[in-house]
Amino acid sequence: MRSRLTPTIVIVISALVTASIIGGELILLAKWDKVAATFGLPQLSTVTMSDGSVLTLHSVSYGRNHLLSVPVGTQGLQLGGRPANVMSANFSTGFNRLVFFVSRQDPETKEFLDVDAWSHCKLTDAFGDQIQDDHPQRFIYSTRSSRSEGRDRGPFPPLPANDPSMPRDERRIILGIRLQPRRLPANPTLDFFDTSGNKVASLPFTSPLTPPSMEWPQQTLPVTLKRDAVSLIVKEAHLKAHKRNPNDSKDDPRWRLECRTELQENGKPAMHWSHGIQSVSDVFGNEVSSSNVTLSRHEAAWRVRFQATRRVEAEFSADERLTISGIRILKGNTFDTDLIALQGESAELVPVASAGIGNQEFHVADVYGLNRDHSTGGTVPFTTDDRKYARYQLRWRNTGGFQGELLSLETEAPCLILKDAGLPQGTQVLVRTRDSQGNEIHSTIQKFYDFAYLVFFDAKPDVGELTCDFLLQTPAEFELFIRPPEPETENP
Repeated sequence: MRSRLTPTIVIVISALVTASIIGGELILLAKWDKVAATFGLPQLSTVTMSDGSVLTLHSVSYGRNHLLSVPVGTQGLQLGGRPANVMSANFSTGFNRLVFFVSRQDPETKEFLDVDAWSHCKLTDAFGDQIQDDHPQRFIYSTRSSRSEGRDRGPFPPLPANDPSMPRDERRIILGIRLQPRRLPANPTLDFFDTSGNKVASLPFTSPLTPPSMEWPQQTLPVTLKRDAVSLIVKEAHLKAHKRNPNDSKDDPRWRLECRTELQENGKPAMHWSHGIQSVSDVFGNEVSSSNVTLSRHEAAWRVRFQATRRVEAEFSADERLTISGIRILKGNTFDTDLIALQGESAELVPVASAGIGNQEFHVADVYGLNRDHSTGGTVPFTTDDRKYARYQLRWRNTGGFQGELLSLETEAPCLILKDAGLPQGTQVLVRTRDSQGNEIHSTIQKFYDFAYLVFFDAKPDVGELTCDFLLQTPAEFELFIRPPEPETENP
C-alpha cells in the first residue's frame, strides 16, 4: 500500500528542511565568528551622547597587529561557511599597544556617523595618571569602495556629504584608537573629547592586559657598564620638564631624560667618540625617545639603552676599512652606471651609479632581486657655491621587465650610489674622501633604507679622481635599569 503525502505533511517537512538549512548556516557562521552570526559588529559597550547618537566599542586588543571584521552590504555565506561581504580593518602599531575600534551611529536609522568632531581619547591608569592616544586611524567601507587614513592626532577632516562611492545609508565608519599599555584600574574607561577639549563620552571596557611575568630590578647609580675595551660610567639621571611646541595638542610638559655620563676606552677618556641615549622603555614594551618620555613614573624601573660610536676622526683598523678609488665628479645633469672599474675593490659595498647635480632618471641592474619601491630625501652639508646645505630626493623602484630598477634622483650635490652587498647587520658606515694629492674632500654618507648608501661630495668636476675610505663599525651598546627619577621643573 502506497503512502500518501498530504499538503499539510509537505508543508511541515518543507519547513523542517528550511529550518535545518538556516540553522546549519548559522552554526557554520557561528563557528567562524560568534558575533558575525547576527550579521553585525561586536558591541562590547555603548553610550548615548548629548546629540542622541550612540557611541559603541566593538573591540579592544593588545599587541602589534589588530583586526576587526566589518560586515558591509547584504550578508550571506560563502562556501565553507564564511560570511560574505566582510572587510577587515587592519591596524598595525609597530610596538605593543592597546587598540580600540569604535563607531558612532544614529539610533533610529542605524546610519554610521562621521568622527570629525572627535579630538582625542584618554585613559586613566591605576595611579591616576592620564595617557592620551596617538596616531589614530579612520576606516571607511561600503560595498563599492573602501579606504583608511591615519593622522598624528585627531580630529579627522569631515567626509564629503555626497560621495557616490560611499552612500550614507551603506557606509561603515570605524575609528581605530591606540594608546600605550599601562597598569589599569579594576574598572577602566576610555574617555572621549571633542575639538573644544570637552569630555563627551566614556566607554567602559575589560582590559586585555595581563600583569608582567617579572618586574625589572633597579641598578644603583653611579654604575660602570663595560663592552670590551669601552666603558660607560653613568653617574646621575634627571627627568626635566620642557615646554611643548605651540602646535602640540597636549598641554602637559614634555619630559626629557638626561644622564650625566663619561665614556672611557682602555681606562682613559675616549677620544673621537660620540655616545648618547638610544631609547627608554618599560616592562610593558613601551619604548620612547629620551627627549619625550611618556612612560609611567610609578614603574619599579626603566630600561635605558645607550650607544657609543667612533667619529670619522677616530682610528680604524685595516679590516674595518673598504676603499673605492677612481671616483669622478660628474658635470650637471649627467649620470654614469658603467662603474665596473670601481667594483673590484669592494665586495660588500658595490657602486651602481654616479650622478652630477641636477634631475636624472636611469636604470640599474636588478641583480639583487630587491623588487622595492622606496623614496626619501633630505639635506647634507655643502659649501660649494656659497651654500650651507644641499637638498636631495631619490626614488628607487622596480618597473618589471628586463630594464632592472629605475632610479629617479634630484640632487644639489654630486653623489655616488652604492648597494649593500653583504655588510653585517647593524654595521655603521662612515666615509673619508681624499683627492689624488691626498687632500681631504668633504663628503657625507646617508643610508638609504636597508639596502643602499648615498655618498655626497662637496666638490666640483675639476677636482680630479677621488678615493673613498669607508669606515665600518658595530656600535657599542649598553643597557641600564634605573629607578624613574623624580621630575624636575625647568624654565626654558
